Amino acid sequence: MSTITLEEHFVTESFLRATGAHDRKTPPQLAELQSKLLDIGPGRVADMDKSGIDLQVLSLAAMGFDALDADTASSLARDINDELAEAVHSHPTRFGGFATLALKAPATAAAELERCITRLGFHGALLDGTTGGLFLDDPRFLPVFEAAAHLGVPIYLHPAPPPQPVREAIIPAFPVNSASFSPSRAGLAR
Repeated sequence: MSTITLEEHFVTESFLRATGAHDRKTPPQLAELQSKLLDIGPGRVADMDKSGIDLQVLSLAAMGFDALDADTASSLARDINDELAEAVHSHPTRFGGFATLALKAPATAAAELERCITRLGFHGALLDGTTGGLFLDDPRFLPVFEAAAHLGVPIYLHPAPPPQPVREAIIPAFPVNSASFSPSRAGLAR
C-alpha cells in the first residue's frame, strides 16, 4: 500500500519576496519551518522516507498571496507553478502538484490551470475558501471551476478566514476563552 499525502505545502523565494515575508525577521522556530517549506528537493524526499510517505501532492502555503494585485499574482503564480513543475520533473515518483492560481484574475487563472494540467502534468489546484473578501461561489470565479470541470481535475478547497463582514457578524457570538465555551451562551443550544 502506498501513502500519498495532500496539502503538503511549500514556498518559493519569489513568493517570499513578493509577499514581503522575505524581508521580515523570522523567529527561530519559524525559520526552521521556512527552510523546510523552501525545500522541494532531496531534503524533503529524505523527510518523506523517514515518515513512510511515498508521494506528496505539493501546494503553495499561500499566506499573503491574496493581498497581491491581480497582475502581480498572475505572474507570480506562473513562476511558482514552473518551479513546482521542475521539482515534480526531478522527482516524478515522489511529487505531484496542485496549481497555484491568481483568482483576482479569473480568466487568467483558468488559462493557468489548463496550462498546469495539460503542459506541466499537475493533478488539480488548491484554492483558499475566499479571495478578495469573496467566497468562491461568486459568479466571477466560474471560469476557474468550468476549466477544472472541462479538464476533469479536482479543486482542493483550503479553509480560509471568513471575510470581515462575516467575522463581524459571527465572532462576537463566541467567547474569547474557548475553555469557557458554552453553546447556550453562544446562542447555539437547541
